[in-house]
Amino acid sequence: MALKDYNEKRKFNETSEPKGKTKKSKDQLIFVIQRHAASHLHYDFRLEMEGVLKSWAVPKGPSLDPKDKRLAMMVEDHPYDYKDFEGNIPEGNYGAGQVEVWDSGTYEPLEKDSKLSDEKELLKELHAGSLKFILHGKKLKGEFALVKMKNTEGNSWLLIKHKDDFAEAGYNAEDNTSPKSLVTKFLEEKKKPKKQQKEVITSKPEFKKFNALADEKKLTSFIKPMLAKSYEKAFDSPEWIFEIKWDGYRAIADLSKNDPLFYSRNGISFLSKFRKVTQDFSLQKQKMILDGEIVAYDENGKPNFQLLQQIGDNPDLALVYQVFDLLWLNGHSTEQLPLLQRKELLKEALVETEMIKYCDHIPENGISFFNQMEKMQLEGMIAKKSDSQYVENHRTSDWLKIKFTSTEEVIICGFTEPRGSRKGFGALILGKYKGGELIYSGHTGTGFNSESLNQLHQRLKKLTIKNSPFDKIPKTNMPVTWVEPKLVCEIKYSEITKDGIFRHPVFITIREDKNPEEINDSVNKVNQKNEKPKKNESHHIIKKYRKRKGSYFR
Repeated sequence: MALKDYNEKRKFNETSEPKGKTKKSKDQLIFVIQRHAASHLHYDFRLEMEGVLKSWAVPKGPSLDPKDKRLAMMVEDHPYDYKDFEGNIPEGNYGAGQVEVWDSGTYEPLEKDSKLSDEKELLKELHAGSLKFILHGKKLKGEFALVKMKNTEGNSWLLIKHKDDFAEAGYNAEDNTSPKSLVTKFLEEKKKPKKQQKEVITSKPEFKKFNALADEKKLTSFIKPMLAKSYEKAFDSPEWIFEIKWDGYRAIADLSKNDPLFYSRNGISFLSKFRKVTQDFSLQKQKMILDGEIVAYDENGKPNFQLLQQIGDNPDLALVYQVFDLLWLNGHSTEQLPLLQRKELLKEALVETEMIKYCDHIPENGISFFNQMEKMQLEGMIAKKSDSQYVENHRTSDWLKIKFTSTEEVIICGFTEPRGSRKGFGALILGKYKGGELIYSGHTGTGFNSESLNQLHQRLKKLTIKNSPFDKIPKTNMPVTWVEPKLVCEIKYSEITKDGIFRHPVFITIREDKNPEEINDSVNKVNQKNEKPKKNESHHIIKKYRKRKGSYFR
């Protein structure tokens, strides 16, 4: 990037930043890292090349831990003299906020056998998208790499520490910053009441208070998430990753603007319903759109969908938003990136809290992971192609759901009269769409207690209609009251007959998060053979599992 970009972004009659001019060191090439409290706190990593400072913004700061892969967004070149800049950039100017030098020193290429000069070798690697070098700083020492992420718009890199004598596990740049530094004092000043502040610049998006009235309405414009197809057998493959299948509500969190949005796959707002989760959105430092699942835990630390439905009666319910995908980050869509790159960016961008967690995964070993999930009595697992793109509102064989118990969502189309001493109704009449036609799928009269039987009966009475919603009216043993096909329920069953009838279906729960139009038999299953999906078919829980395969929640 040219210094022209740098100069055009700045008003030098207002800011004390140096004007853009090229200049070179006499001997060794220099590097500098500046801590910068702008719209959000970040670190600017700069390397001298071609008389300028090639620059990357590192949101979480550099690390000496080789396990950390820090997101580094390449920005415009800065002039050589910027290496010494410290001070305040006035509000209203580009990058407004406080800047300080956090570390500096010299650096050299890691490649020792190159016939090129140090600078030319580094430039060659820069253009190739894989830059390896040795830092000789006060805080950062040893071997590092800057690796350009593929299939991005060009500015997304990862800053990685190599394993050497200077590596340090659990390193945190903030822990290695003086409490008396310029930026730290600036941030402390901002926390004071407004009348005591010398200058007010927000360090993160401040979200407005939630509008409780608007909160309950369905959104008119929203993202419909990518969905998984059913698959019956676990498999191993180096081309796939595996995640826990959470038994909760799918939820999109749109934090791209000052007013957050948090909603179901059908666009129903969750802002007030799950306020314990949404209150932590203000702690997020990046502007992004997240995909995940809201999970409720019982007293044994296990997911419990029924508790989630009863949140109004359980205000102290343990909730976690398990985030497993990233759709948009700081002005750029990430949907076209391969899944593993999206998760790498997500892991860097997400600030984990008690209520918001990054959903990790394991690669390749799906069978052993599936078996372990079964021992833990979870619902199952999700298998995802590691290079899959995110396709909104699409059920794809790039994502597969593999469950221990055969369960399915079906539409309630009617109910029969009760027999004997039973009250309410006898059985639910079930249906699914196939080729746009609503077809009969069986009936279930088990899985209810007296309370759930009465509650569901009261709801169904409000939906009664005179005529059957089926074109072909099914035969039943008892008289039927037909209802509008608006309610979706989840059942478990032993098998499905060739005619599409569920055998031994048992009612589990009403699925408020599902639309009847989604319950379509033609899109719900993928190849059910025993072999794993073919390559051409496609268009810190797990951390604990990896270590000891024991307790896995929180």
